Amino acid sequence: MAPERGKRPEGGEPAQFRDGPDRKGDCPFCKGPEGGEHKASMILNDDRGWYLYVVPNRYPALIPEATPDRSRDGEYLSIGGFGLAEVVVESCDHWGYLYKRSIHEVRDLFSTFQGRTATHLKDPRVEQVIIFQNCGPRAGASQPHPHSQIYAIPIVPANIRREIESRRVFYDNEGCCPECHFIETELNRNERIIFKTDHVVAFCPWASEVPYEVHLVPRRHVTCLTLLEPKILEALADATRAILGRVVNLLGVIDYNLVIDVAPRDDRDAPFYHMRVRILPRLATPAGFEIATGIPVNTVLPETAAKELGGHSLGDSAPY
Repeated sequence: MAPERGKRPEGGEPAQFRDGPDRKGDCPFCKGPEGGEHKASMILNDDRGWYLYVVPNRYPALIPEATPDRSRDGEYLSIGGFGLAEVVVESCDHWGYLYKRSIHEVRDLFSTFQGRTATHLKDPRVEQVIIFQNCGPRAGASQPHPHSQIYAIPIVPANIRREIESRRVFYDNEGCCPECHFIETELNRNERIIFKTDHVVAFCPWASEVPYEVHLVPRRHVTCLTLLEPKILEALADATRAILGRVVNLLGVIDYNLVIDVAPRDDRDAPFYHMRVRILPRLATPAGFEIATGIPVNTVLPETAAKELGGHSLGDSAPY
């Protein structure tokens, strides 16, 4: 934590997309599920027509035609680039970001994440499902139209494996899920809590990697979206919408990443893993120190961020 570093002089303009006129003429997502090259696997409609659809990613990092076979070249180990990659077009409104949409639309989005995760985990080649949303160029988005991505991959990535192992060690030593333990600790201290409901807690983690990072965690122990009962899934969707609204009300229109962390296939019954939603605002670009050391530098204390995001003066797009 380095609050003083946030006082450095900076130049240039923020990188985020700006609201502007509708771009139905050249936006590939505004064309709708019938306007693309690939057939949609899912379409949701209301009186406006479509408002959400799921299609294969046109520019995937992994492809379903590859085989997940491992091979060696001397000391080097590689695996075929197999994977299932989908884009979830979240809104028929070109500028209809998540925090602007109705509660039922955001709940439908999370229900879509749940359903697609369940579908992908039926494939015996899939070990891990990755769900994320990039909003704005600084967060890696190439299109401003609201969309998320889902990847189903044949390995558990190294960073997830490391986290699982550390959680397993905590469980072996302490006899409880580390996330469940930390939730109770945060609730008792009430220093980094933004808000809580009967089903979900939103807080700024003690070791936040970026300013105003927020975690949203089900209060009941659960490892995967596929295991969430409807009322908790809805509560998680409502809380995510509300928190993003508070972040934007506080900081303005910013770039951010949203990540839904779920357990690998073989750890869905694990007593040490706990699913969560992470919101990571992209207010700064990692510089030489962060790149050289792998140590993130956060210029806003999580206690400060939680107090500002939890203030009663901020609008709450999904009041509790």
